[in-house]
Amino acid sequence: MRNNKRFSRRIVARPPIPYSIISPVNEKLPDTTPAGVAVLVSPSGKITGEPELIRSTGYPKLNQAAIEDIKQRSFPATGEYVAYQYRIEIESNKLPSPPTNLPSNPTPTPNTWTFPRPQPQN
Repeated sequence: MRNNKRFSRRIVARPPIPYSIISPVNEKLPDTTPAGVAVLVSPSGKITGEPELIRSTGYPKLNQAAIEDIKQRSFPATGEYVAYQYRIEIESNKLPSPPTNLPSNPTPTPNTWTFPRPQPQN
C-alpha cells in the first residue's frame, strides 16, 4: 500500500475488520497474535497489488495463510479506492496442544565414542 501514493487523495480508509480463519497448522502454537493485513481495492472491486502484512502472528506459515485468505475474498464495487484492514484471529481451539511432557532438564545421551585418556608426562 506504500506504493500507491498517487491514489492517496482518493482512498477511503475503513477501521479494521475482525474475523478469523482456521489454522493451517495441526497443533496449537504458543503466543500466536492476530494477523493484520491491509489491502487496497479499486473502484471496480478488484484488489490492486498484493495484500500487505501489517502485523505478524509470529509464525510465517500463519501470516501466509492470512494473506492467501484475503486474496480469495471478493469486494464490492464502490466507485472509489478503498483501503481495507483486517484483524485476523487464527482459530486453533479444536487443535491439540504441543506436547508438554518433555523433561525440563533432559538427560544427555551417553557418548558412544571412546577417547584415549591423556598419559601423564614425566
